[in-house]
Amino acid sequence: MKVYFVRHGESEQNKLRVHQSGETSLTATGLKQTRALANRFKKISIDHIIASDYTRARQTGEELAKTTRKKIMFTTLLRERKRPSELIGIPYIHKESSKIYSILFKNRNDKSYHFSDEENFFDTVKRAKQFIALLESMHHKNIAVVSHGAFIKFILAVMIYGDDLTPDIYDPFYVVLISRNTGITVCEKHEDEFTEDHGTIAHRWHIITWNDHAHLG
Repeated sequence: MKVYFVRHGESEQNKLRVHQSGETSLTATGLKQTRALANRFKKISIDHIIASDYTRARQTGEELAKTTRKKIMFTTLLRERKRPSELIGIPYIHKESSKIYSILFKNRNDKSYHFSDEENFFDTVKRAKQFIALLESMHHKNIAVVSHGAFIKFILAVMIYGDDLTPDIYDPFYVVLISRNTGITVCEKHEDEFTEDHGTIAHRWHIITWNDHAHLG
């Protein structure tokens, strides 16, 4: 199986650098990015498309489906990581944002802690595992997955670390791996693989390409 993870195009609140709701639409630039992305997929063979149901991802996925003429499925499993509702509409760099993130950081290793209605680290990992299980249950060989920057990183982190993933491992992973709007990350799953260090490993995922955005020039 080969999976093409795609971050949605630029949204209105991406542009403003504020925390987003699920209803944020693409900007004119975002729509242009999705058309460039869709044109690129004319030369990439895919069998199926799965997308987040958030507006910005839905618009990106629909443009891809229209161009490739492939069926698209929407799922809540691919939504962006849910942050506290108190952050929606507040700039990333703001004293209120800093205050809330400071509290979240102090409690990041507590599986039961919630500031309000957000997903904590462990909730998000659970959802990433649920999506990977869905992916591995599908019969399609080449799949495009349209989601969000942070959640795509969670999926990849779970693919790499599995049950060993912790907040301390994930934090630098999140900071170092930068993603552009409509960037393409390619992963392959091998049913069985033999390595000298670990013997035979089943369902091993490989990251082939990270954040390829050549279609944006």
